[in-house]
Amino acid sequence: MHVETFCYTSANGWSVPQFPDLDSEQTFVVIFFGTSFVQNTQPVEEVMKAYPKSIIMGCSSCL
Repeated sequence: MHVETFCYTSANGWSVPQFPDLDSEQTFVVIFFGTSFVQNTQPVEEVMKAYPKSIIMGCSSCL
């Protein structure tokens, strides 16, 4: 198993200069996000565009 972790902040953008080249049918991407991403979906859309073959699951990190 190979694990990569990166994060997004509105002040700094992504913590990596580009997304790792890991897209495949065997790749599982988990996105944890706060409620602010309901209004700003761009970061989630960027992940989805970078990993079109992957299984992507998202969940809120807020209560």
